[in-house]
Formats: sequence, C-alpha cells, structure tokens
Amino acid sequence: MLYRHAIVSLNTFVLFAASALAQDGEKITYEDHVRPLLENKCFSCHNPDKKKGDLDLTSMGGLITGGGGGAIVDAGNPDASRLWTTCAKKEEPFMPPEGTALDAKELAILAKWIAGGVLETKSSLAKKSTKPKVDMAVVVTSGKPEGPIAKPENVLLEPVVVTPRSTAVTAMAASPWTSLVAFAAPKQILLYDTDTKQLAGIFPYTEGYARTLSFSRNGSLLVMGGGRGGKLGHAIVWDVKTGKRVVEVGKEFDQVMSADISPDQKMVVIGSPSKKVKVYDTATGEELYTISKHTEWIMGTAFSPDGVLLASSDRNGNVMVWEASNGGEFYVLGQHKASSTDLAWRADSNILASSSRDGSVTLWEMTEGKQVASWAAHSSGTESVSFTPEGTLVTCGYSGSVRHWDIKGNKLADLPSQTDVATQIVALHDGKTYVVGNFAGDVKMYDLKTQRDLGSLSSNPPLIAQRIVEAEKRATELVASLPGQQEAAKKAEADLKSLDEALAKVRAEVAEQERRSKSYPAEIAAEEKELATAKAAITKATADKTARLAAIKAHEEKSTKLAALQKEQATAVAEAAKSVAAEKAVADANAALEAAKKELAAKADDAALVAKVKDLEGKLNAAKGEQQKLAPLKAKADQLTASATKAQAELGAAPAPVADLDKLMADNIAKVKTTTDSIAAKKAQLPKLPELVKAGPERIKGSESQVVKGREALAAAQFTAKSVAEEINLFQKLPTALKAAQFNVGVLAEKAALAKLESGFNDYTAAKKDNEDAKVSNAAKIDSSKKTIAETTAAIPLNEAALAKLKTELNGLEQAAAPSKGADATANTNLENHKKTLAAREAELAALVKVRDDGTAAAKKAVDDISKAIEPLKKKQAEVAAKLKGPAEQVASKQANLAKQEAACG
Repeated sequence: MLYRHAIVSLNTFVLFAASALAQDGEKITYEDHVRPLLENKCFSCHNPDKKKGDLDLTSMGGLITGGGGGAIVDAGNPDASRLWTTCAKKEEPFMPPEGTALDAKELAILAKWIAGGVLETKSSLAKKSTKPKVDMAVVVTSGKPEGPIAKPENVLLEPVVVTPRSTAVTAMAASPWTSLVAFAAPKQILLYDTDTKQLAGIFPYTEGYARTLSFSRNGSLLVMGGGRGGKLGHAIVWDVKTGKRVVEVGKEFDQVMSADISPDQKMVVIGSPSKKVKVYDTATGEELYTISKHTEWIMGTAFSPDGVLLASSDRNGNVMVWEASNGGEFYVLGQHKASSTDLAWRADSNILASSSRDGSVTLWEMTEGKQVASWAAHSSGTESVSFTPEGTLVTCGYSGSVRHWDIKGNKLADLPSQTDVATQIVALHDGKTYVVGNFAGDVKMYDLKTQRDLGSLSSNPPLIAQRIVEAEKRATELVASLPGQQEAAKKAEADLKSLDEALAKVRAEVAEQERRSKSYPAEIAAEEKELATAKAAITKATADKTARLAAIKAHEEKSTKLAALQKEQATAVAEAAKSVAAEKAVADANAALEAAKKELAAKADDAALVAKVKDLEGKLNAAKGEQQKLAPLKAKADQLTASATKAQAELGAAPAPVADLDKLMADNIAKVKTTTDSIAAKKAQLPKLPELVKAGPERIKGSESQVVKGREALAAAQFTAKSVAEEINLFQKLPTALKAAQFNVGVLAEKAALAKLESGFNDYTAAKKDNEDAKVSNAAKIDSSKKTIAETTAAIPLNEAALAKLKTELNGLEQAAAPSKGADATANTNLENHKKTLAAREAELAALVKVRDDGTAAAKKAVDDISKAIEPLKKKQAEVAAKLKGPAEQVASKQANLAKQEAACG
C-alpha cells in the first residue's frame, strides 16, 4: 500500500502543476496568441513599411493606436472592435481581403483577447472599454419642452486652434427653442448666443472635419457627422449644457456626410460614401439596422420631428423616406436632376423639403408621398434649405444668393446676397432672424422681415486673451460713440415727424385738388349765382338807402314841426291851466252857494244867511265871469293838444339808420369782389386740375416713400443706439466673463487631468486588487506545492524501507529455497510462483523508483517555475505600489488645488 500511496501523491502533484499551467494558459495575450495569429494573415499589409490604411499590427502599440479610421479595438467589447468585426465579416471591408479567412477557433481567440482587456503579456493590466453606455431617451413632444432649454454652462471658450484665415463653413445648426447656433470650424464646433453674438461654447473636434450638424428635438444635444476623407467617419453627440461627448457611433472608413438624432434620443443615423444609411442605438452603440437601397453617396439624413419617419437623400438626387423604428420602406419620393444638398422637415412632420445642385427646391407631403411644389430657387445650385417656425422657407445658393419663399414656392423676398458661395443657412427659433454662412468663412445674421444686417459671428475667434483686449477697446469706442448715436436717433425722429407732416400736407393737397376738380364747375356756377344775387342786393340796398334817407329827412321835418306844435301846446296848456282853476272856483262857489241856500231855506228869515247867500251869489257870478274870460284859452289848448297828438301819430317811428344798408352794401360789394376773384381763380385753375389730380398719387407715393425711408432711418438709428447701449453693457462685463472663462480653461484642464488620474487610480486600484488576488492564489499554489513536495519527500523513506523489506524477503526466500530444491513438484511450483512474485515486486520497485525520481524532478521544476512566476508578480506588485503612490499623491494634490480654484471662482 505504501508504494500506491507514493504513486497517488506524485500523480496529485503532477495534476496540480498541470492545472496551474492551464490556468496561466487561460490568459490570452498579444505576444503569446494574437501576434502569431495575425502574423500569418495580416502582417504582409499592415507592417511598419507598408502600413496599409495607416495601420501597423506588428506591435501592440501600433494595434492599439489604430489606423486612419481610428481605433480598431475597444477593450472588453469585441462587437465594437473593427479588428474582430471585419475579420468575422460582420462589417466591411472584410479582412483579410485575399487569402484564407480566420477560422472559428482563431476568431474565438481574438474575441476572447479583446473581451479579456487586450493584454499584451500575462503580466499586463486589463484595459477597459472607452465607449459610454448611456440612456438618453426622452419623451417626444410636439411643442416646446418643459423647463429651461439647454445652453452651454462653464464649457471651454478658448479656441482649440486659431487659423491664419477663416475657412469654409461646412455645417451649421440652430437650436429649435433658444438663441443658440452652432457651426463647424477647423478642429472645433463653435456655439454662439445669437442674442449677444458672443461665443457660448467650443466643442473640440480634432479627429477630422465636420460635414453636418443638428440639434436634438429638445435642444439638449448636438449631433455632428464627419471625419477624414478616406480614413475615418463617425457621428459624435455632445451634451449642449456640459460640452461633454456622450455618444460616438459609426466606424466608417470615409467621412460621414450626414447625421441626425431621433426626437426620443434613442437612435443616431449616419449617411456616408458607403451608399448605406446606418442607424445606431445611443444606449449601447450597437447598429440597429442598415438601409442599402441608395446607389450613391448619402448626402442627407433627417428624422421627422415626431420621430415616426426617417428621410434620406443621395448624390444621384434620390429622396426616400423610411420607417424610423425599423428602416422599412415608406416612400420612394423622387429624384432631382443633380446631387441632393440638404433636407428639412416642417415642424408638423407633414412636409419634407429637399434641395439640389440642379438649383431646385422640392416639397413632398407625407400622406400619399406626392410632390406638392417644386421650383427653381437658385439657378447656380441650391446649397441649403431651412424651414422657419411659421412654415416659410429660406434658401441659399452657389452664387451667394439668399431667398425667402412661401410654402407654394412663391418668392417673398430676395435677401442680402453673400460675397462668396453661400454654403449653409438656418432660420432661428424666433421666426425673425436667420443665419447664413459662406465659403469664405463669413457667418452673418439678418432680420428676415427688414433684411437688416444684425452682425457677424466669427468662424475663427481669437484667443481669450486677445478677446479681452478687444472687448475693453470696443467698450471704450462704444461709450464714446453712444451720444452721437442717440443724437442721430433724435434727429431721425424729428426728421420723421417732418416727413409725416409733409405727407399729411401732400395728402390734404391732393385730396383738395381732387375735390376741386370735381366740384369747381358747380362751385363756379353757384358763385356766379351768388355774384348775381350780391349785385342785385347792392342795387336794392342802394334804392333802399335812397328811400330811407328821404324817409329820414321827412321824419326829421315832421319831428321839427311836431316840436314847434308841442312847444305851442305847452304854452297853451300852461295858460289853459288857469281855466281849470277858474272852473274849480266856479264849482266851489256854486257848491258853497247851494249849501248856503239850503241853510237859508231852513232859516228863511236869517239875515246873515241871506247876506251870505247874496255874497256867495256875487262870488259865483265873479267866478263865472272869470271862467268865461278864460274859456278861449282852454279851447286853444285842447285844439293844440289834438293837433300835437295827430302830428305825433302821423310822425310814426323813426326810420332805421342807413348803417345796416351801408354794411349790406359793403358786404355785398366785398362779396362781389371775392366771388369775382374766386370765379376767376377757379376758372384759371380748372384746366390745370386734371393734370394735378393725375400727378397726385405719385406725389403721395413719393412722400410715403420718404416717410418709409424716414421710418427705416429712425428704426435703424434707434436700433443702432439701442445696440450700442446693449453692446456697452455687454462689452463692459465681457472682460470679467472672459477672464473667468480663461481661468476656467485651466479648471477644465485640471478637471480632465483629475478625471484621468482618478481613472488611472481606479485602474491601478483594480490592478492592485487583481495582483493581490493573484498573489494570494499563487501563495496558495506554492503552499499546496510545498505540501505536496513535503508529502512526497516524507514518503520517500517509507518507500525506501519498503524496498529494503522486499530485498530482505527476497533473501529469505532464496535461503528457504536452498534446502527445498529436492522437494516435490509442489515446492517447485511454489518456488516458481515466488520467483514470479519477486520479479513483479522488482518491476514494481523499479517503477516506484522511477516515479519517485520523476516526481521529485517534476516537483523541483514546479517549485522553480512557481518561483519564477512569483518573481515578476512581486516585481509588478512593487511597481504598482510605486505607481499608486505617485497618482494617489497627485490626486490628493489636484483635488486640493481644484477645491482652492473652485473656491476662488465661487
């Protein structure tokens, strides 16, 4: 049993050693597995001397660097690695292009190597995938999304590069909901706030050139398609607010010509010279489907605003529409006579506009897929088309012309032309402004209604330091110019008031001329009638005056006579007054007499009464005598009174003075003169009036034109004054903001470096853990091996004792066999059996010794191999510890510096 135990122990050791070697073999490395695999298939084309596709596969460094189309491996993700997808014929161009392709076993090794972290050697650290896995899905809305619209915040404002001269604007896009426009420049995408005309952000793009830009439906993302001709093509998605790249899709070997993102932000579409439309999942970066129906370069791709459809166009002029969810054919709309240059959807997703180098713009409706309008927009070729929020269109052409159209293709206006090829045009969210870029690199803003130049946006902005100097200088210049601009606005206002008054005067004059032309004949007739009436009135007034003067004279004569009669009457009346007294005296005397007679009658014999009566009779007679004496005077007075009364009655009322007749005559004489003059003037003017009336509209039009110019001048002056005031406010604050942005450049760089260090630190931490785990595992292997060696070494004396015992037994058998040689056949048989047993034992002993020797040698070799394996691990562990110490200190230092900088910024 002892020898069997030794054999089992040695076998266990051998199996353990083999298992350890097998575990080491599970690490697929470049040096051990991938390089030999590629050497037979790829090195003839992809070596340092030939470098086809700018790719060298003969070294790990060259493979990781990739070629002209970018990286070809994505650690941990074989499906996103072109090295594997092209070899597995999952993606064109299939590799190798000639000769035998990699078999399933070789492809499995390649995939396992990528999935394992693209190790160079067994001691290398596994790399991680650089592709982001994000979920950007949003709910699609027909109107403006809720909440604030994204604008760049604390992003890079320092240009990546400042070129000696501006270059052509190859791509442009406007945010659908805010004052933000983006356009391409060398090695960067520039974002401007169109309200302030200042840089809002710079998104670096150093890999190639942008060919297309578009904002997501909610304005939170910016999508770029581009690359390098014949080398690289992809689409990149930036977060507008942070300026960070969130998605990169596409692995083309030529520039991507168009790209867009679906309204729900789940898909990105690209079109390229491959003649294929490819759609990718933004969350995983995986290709969802490919459309291969186009026969030429894909020049345009655009999701409809509602996300239901996907439009595409190509260099043959074909325009097609697909189901966005799966790429199913929806409509093959038609074909332009030359390459399609641009696509634009109306906001309601019902109308698609396409432009072409043949100069046309065509509108397609999505109910039946029919053409609803098509017109020659620019004879030299239409380069770009854009819908305004109101549903009209703006276009630009190769000749630099820019135009505004209604939905039926009727030209609304010729907009200001560009000095070079107008390459891109976009209408802004406010519906009032558009931005156009040209081949010379000019980017200009205009008012769509007034066509006023609203300013330029630099496609080659200087460094922040220079912009600070320029801003301070500009602020000084603007402050100095403001009073003059304000005075110009006041003058323009006064001029407009004068022009308005002049227009009112002209309108009144023309209206009066029209009235006169129509009414003068009747007025002349009426005035002639009035003239005759006035003349008759003068004649009558003259006669009336003569009669009245005679009447006045007669009245004056009668008045004179009446006055004399009244004077005589007065004298007679005064004399007649005495007669009245005499009558009274007679009456009194008579009364007294009658009274006395009554008394006398009562007292007939009273002498006194008789005497009294007699006396009274005497007085009565005397009074009567006096009365009779005065009677003619009374009669005369009565006669004169009657004559005076009669004369007074005959005199009547005094005639009116002739002043009213004089006035009437004077008035009519004046009226005759004015009417005569008026008639003469009107008769003189009447022949001239038709010509004046005819010229009236032109006079009004000319005056109105002057008013319009005055209003435009006023609006321009007010706009300039307002703009200057706003610019002063902007440029006075701008240096501070730019200095903060300048500081922010360093902060962003530090943050990026910190993020890199943190990533490296995390990688080192993970590597350290892996090494510690490997150390523990290898230590366990060493302990197990030592245990096995110890058990094997301990078993050797037992095996040697068993061998000695067997030899002793052999000697005993030989001694026992000597006296029994003459025994019977049974003893001989037993002897033969013992010999056979001895021979078997000797063979077993020889085999056991060989196993012992082999096991001892294998154990020693395993110990040596394990020791050799442990030494690099110990060295690597020391290197990692040293590397970790530096990054850890750098991270701590950077975090402290960043905290100080953020505190300073705050």
